[in-house]
Amino acid sequence: MAITWELQITPISLLTKEASIKAIRVDDVDGSTMSYDVPLTVIDVNTMANNIHILDDIWEQHQARLAKNTTINNFVSNLEVVGKTNLEARE
Repeated sequence: MAITWELQITPISLLTKEASIKAIRVDDVDGSTMSYDVPLTVIDVNTMANNIHILDDIWEQHQARLAKNTTINNFVSNLEVVGKTNLEARE
């Protein structure tokens, strides 16, 4: 698989089951990495399925970053095309 995810969980309080989580997405093809943080969350240690909200939070951060990067790339690409055309027309 070309994409892998690693989770690094740092306990904050064992009594209240609080932790911080860093999720790291690695693209094995191009070597790029993206990291996402959940600075404070409560982990249900009895029923792991109850922790899906944590993964939803990480996925939402990832989707927001992808959308932002697409907007930036489109802006830059459009400006490059228009600028190239404009400057070449002046020649």
